[in-house]
Amino acid sequence: MRLPHQMKGGVWKNTEDEILKAAVMKYGKNQWARISSLLVRKSAKQCKARWYEWLDPSIKKTEWSREEEEKLLHLAKLMPTQWRTIAPIVGRTAQQCLEHYEKLLDQAQGKDEGYDARDDPRKLKPGEIDPNPEAKPARPDPVDMDEDEKEMLQEARARLANTRGKKAKRKAREKQIEEAKRIAAMQKRRELRAAGLDSGRKRRVRGIDYANEIPFQKLVPSGLFATGREEEEMEAIPFRAQSLDKLKEKRRDVEEEKLRQKDREKQRRRREQDLPQLVMQVNKMNDPDAVKKFMKMDLPTPQMSDQELEDIAKINTQAMELDDSEDGTAATKALMPNYSATPQRGLTPARTPVARTPTAENRIRMEAENLLAMNSAETPLKGGENVPLHPSDYSGVTPKRMDMRTPNVLATPGGTPAANRDGVMTPRLGGGATPQRTPIRDSMGINEEGATPRRGGGGGTVALRGANYELEEMRSKLSSIPAPKHEYAVEIPESVKTQLQDELDQSNQAVSMKIADATDLELQRRQEEERQREIALSRRSSALKKELPRPKAVNLNPDLAFVYSNKSDPELAKAEEMVQAEVIKMLSFDQHKYPVQGSKQKIPSNFTKDYSEMTEEELLPARQAVLEQLEQESSSLLENLLSQQGEEVYEACSDSYFFAPSQRKYVHAGVSTGGLQVEGIQFEFDVIQDKIAQYTSRAQKIEKKVGVYTKGLVARHTKILEEIAALIAEMEKAKLDLSCFTKLQELETQAIPQRIGELECEVEELRQKESRLQAYYSSLFV
Repeated sequence: MRLPHQMKGGVWKNTEDEILKAAVMKYGKNQWARISSLLVRKSAKQCKARWYEWLDPSIKKTEWSREEEEKLLHLAKLMPTQWRTIAPIVGRTAQQCLEHYEKLLDQAQGKDEGYDARDDPRKLKPGEIDPNPEAKPARPDPVDMDEDEKEMLQEARARLANTRGKKAKRKAREKQIEEAKRIAAMQKRRELRAAGLDSGRKRRVRGIDYANEIPFQKLVPSGLFATGREEEEMEAIPFRAQSLDKLKEKRRDVEEEKLRQKDREKQRRRREQDLPQLVMQVNKMNDPDAVKKFMKMDLPTPQMSDQELEDIAKINTQAMELDDSEDGTAATKALMPNYSATPQRGLTPARTPVARTPTAENRIRMEAENLLAMNSAETPLKGGENVPLHPSDYSGVTPKRMDMRTPNVLATPGGTPAANRDGVMTPRLGGGATPQRTPIRDSMGINEEGATPRRGGGGGTVALRGANYELEEMRSKLSSIPAPKHEYAVEIPESVKTQLQDELDQSNQAVSMKIADATDLELQRRQEEERQREIALSRRSSALKKELPRPKAVNLNPDLAFVYSNKSDPELAKAEEMVQAEVIKMLSFDQHKYPVQGSKQKIPSNFTKDYSEMTEEELLPARQAVLEQLEQESSSLLENLLSQQGEEVYEACSDSYFFAPSQRKYVHAGVSTGGLQVEGIQFEFDVIQDKIAQYTSRAQKIEKKVGVYTKGLVARHTKILEEIAALIAEMEKAKLDLSCFTKLQELETQAIPQRIGELECEVEELRQKESRLQAYYSSLFV
């Protein structure tokens, strides 16, 4: 008699679920073989699936939200049948995603109404085995359990109660379990042998089979192996002795102490050199207003849905119909205003119906219908039209969020410009279209203008309509003024601005009787420093104000600066010398006070001690005199004079000066020796030669680069030329063959009739000869 073989699996019971929870709490989520040893009817794989599909506390078993359904349908469209990949993105298990996906497809097919769930082919029939019992609720425990279940429960209670983890008990228990497995396997082999099924016992060797293998064996290569190269490489490596400090990592406390020492040294130097700046920086860092905390804007959820807004619109429509049905004549109805429209009159009615965003339920149904149509579509090999689908989105892994905005009842009336009662569009007064409070319905013009101030509304009163009319009339008169032909700009000097600001500050200080604290004193000090800095900047030269380029070195020799002075007029030459001397002083002062970046020139003190900066009041008469002189002189004469002087200056400088490399400066030709001139010419020749070499190298690089770019094109051009030459030769050969065969055709055409005649004569002679021979042969038989 054969013993029945026990199959593991089946429906999970409440007892098994509780044992599995307790075992996971003790052994963790990695030792599923040990956990399954507590459950007789379940394997390690089934225990793991039960935990991750049903018992895990992180599994959501609540109702599906709209966002989850949209995400599920969108991911199912992007990754069909990949439920293990979709599940962690949606936040559900794979079985839950599959079941809800099928439910959504059933809803898209219209199976909600008049559909019997008993006809569903996915429902298990009596006698069928559930292929996925791990994702189903547990079966409740019976009142009287089997002996096997009681024994399993007692063993699990005994094992799980051993929380101290005594090693001897655990080893004995594992040994007992191994012995039970060995006896069960031996009994199974005996039964199979008795039934005539002899299965050879395969001994499984874990790791290395020391009886048949050599552990970690490395075969020696055959032949001699030369090691000379390795020895040379080892000898070539230089040996550098290193101290123990270099091998060890740097200590963190030592590095931090060094950085602290650097910070203390910086603070000490700053206290000695720029204490106010340090105090200002510390105050700025300790200022609580400087620390800004940007909070994320969190908008409230919509208070009303689209359906509720439509219901309100229907109620308003019913109210209007009720007003129309009330008793009253046309004369009495004309005396009452119509408040059926929006509070702000004159709004343009919508010409086209507003396109509302479809609700989430409609979008979910549309996506489900798309997936259902795609699954049931025929193969494209048959041809025909594609399956019509609703508009969808493939731009990302998750569906696009369609945020619903809360309707603003105050901002709604200001959508279009206001109009008067006659429908004529008039410009609006006041603020924008969005009112700041609830608009007042005053079609009769009862309320006064000052009683209820309004912003951005249309003309509701007679006074406002009159003001609108005057404003329109003023605009029409101003529009008739001709357009301006010239543009004028008035610029107030900085000194005048500073004086006005000082007077304003003095008046404010006189009015204010508040005692100044440390913050006010600091602010006043900053304002005074800023004012002094602006005054100093306003007194700079025009070149510094306009940020024009300046030479790095100023020529301080006045004798060499006046080579182009006017020699014909002594007074003009003296005036030019005075101007040039002042220019040298100005350049020296600017170089001393505002040095050019990268300049190493040191200006002597005798060039700057006599120079004093001028104010705007002192420069104003000089500017006026220059402008008057310019107005007297003609512009063309002035331009010719300036260009002529510029050419003379350039020619005089280029002919009279040359660069001396030994002295590293430009030297006048009249005060230099012949050796310096030869050295300057040689230097100029070397510079030109270097430029030629530089340009030649650059041209070679460009030529090489062009060659790299055009190498393929040149090769292609050469290949095409060869192909063209071969085609031309082939064409010439074909022409020659054509002429030969044409000539041959002509000769053959002429010779064919002659040949045919000769052949016909031969045939006729053969016939006559054959007839004679036949007659001779017949005469022989007679």
